[in-house]
Amino acid sequence: MITTEIIVIFVLVLINGYFAAAELALVTARKHRLKILSDQGDKAAGEVIKVKEKPGHILATVQVGISLIGSLASAYGGASIAPILAEWLAQVAILKPYAQQLALLLLVLTITYLTLILGELVPKQLALRNPERMATRLYRPLKWLGRIASPLVKLLSISTDGILRLLPGAARVPSTSSEEIEQLLQQGAAEGIFQRSEEMFVSGVFEYGDRQAHDVMTARTEIAALDAEVSPPEALNQAAQWGFSRFPVYETNLDNVIGYAHIKDLIWADATIKLRDIARQVILVPESATLPNVYKRLTTERSHMAIVLDEHGGTAGLLTLEDVLEVIVGEINDEYHISRGDISPLGKGAWLVAGATPVDELSDVVGVLIEPDEVYSTAAGLVMAELGRIPHVGEVVHYKSLIFTVRQMDNLRIDQLLVQRTPAGAALDIAP
Repeated sequence: MITTEIIVIFVLVLINGYFAAAELALVTARKHRLKILSDQGDKAAGEVIKVKEKPGHILATVQVGISLIGSLASAYGGASIAPILAEWLAQVAILKPYAQQLALLLLVLTITYLTLILGELVPKQLALRNPERMATRLYRPLKWLGRIASPLVKLLSISTDGILRLLPGAARVPSTSSEEIEQLLQQGAAEGIFQRSEEMFVSGVFEYGDRQAHDVMTARTEIAALDAEVSPPEALNQAAQWGFSRFPVYETNLDNVIGYAHIKDLIWADATIKLRDIARQVILVPESATLPNVYKRLTTERSHMAIVLDEHGGTAGLLTLEDVLEVIVGEINDEYHISRGDISPLGKGAWLVAGATPVDELSDVVGVLIEPDEVYSTAAGLVMAELGRIPHVGEVVHYKSLIFTVRQMDNLRIDQLLVQRTPAGAALDIAP
């Protein structure tokens, strides 16, 4: 009966669909997702990962299967169904002379339609929806088929590889580039899958690997450095004008940097020594050094500052650990960075204070009673009231047992103060 022949053709079309789905799933399955499945105990996922490294054998198996199924379906249909169709068509007088040809044409069109829908498009759409799961489920039967057809598949693989070697531009390239990942991130951020901060962070990681020291260094002309021969109090007065927490220490000129000093070192060091005696280790890197290499040296040698050298060995600029990390995470404010209303401790009896800090808050922190009055209510107002004018950077005001040093100005406004408590007054004027 023709029903049997139709069922056979239908089964052959479904087998074709299996091969089509398996091929696309294996090609599009992503290795990182397969790795997750493998870690969860899916052994087939581990096998698929290995297959993706050298897919030639398994893809040849698929092509052999598709070719054989297609040929078999056409041959079987032509031999078993076409004669029956021809008999039906011959019953129509006008079609009788062409019954055989029309039967073959109708058969080819029908098998082609079924193959396209059930043997190609639907299976491939299913494979694209979850290629990793589909690949792990369809791979093992394909593996056994590959073993059965191994001689033919091996011949096809050798032939294919030989032709590929003769073609220009046939070298294998990475399956995913950094540009593609960044495009996926941008698309994911636009669709709400990732936050913008996450997109910027990952983009920063790619940028970090490509940047060199000269791209992010502070240029020589903008370096705030300290002479190795000055004393810590002298250096502290200079440092108060710049608003940084770390400073290169040099001998003679900037081409001979011997280390760096932290502002805490300047505050607590003996006033009789020189900066050369307290300078911390600084590393030297060429302008062409990549940021990953600079970061590795800074962390390995436990230093926070690198001096960037030009081709002649002179100082071209400087890099801090912060500068390197900011390429990835954006602007970093360290523990000595001040914003409005901040009070940052430097150590026992010393603080960096924003000018806008209310005096009652400052009083609670420093342990000295400071009461607001009609003239002032902030730390900046207190200093200006004591001086009776707008101060300059580096000016000092004594108030009870506190010493206020103007560290940074924003036009006519006091932006930042260094507040120190004198040892003699440490136990006096304690705020209730």
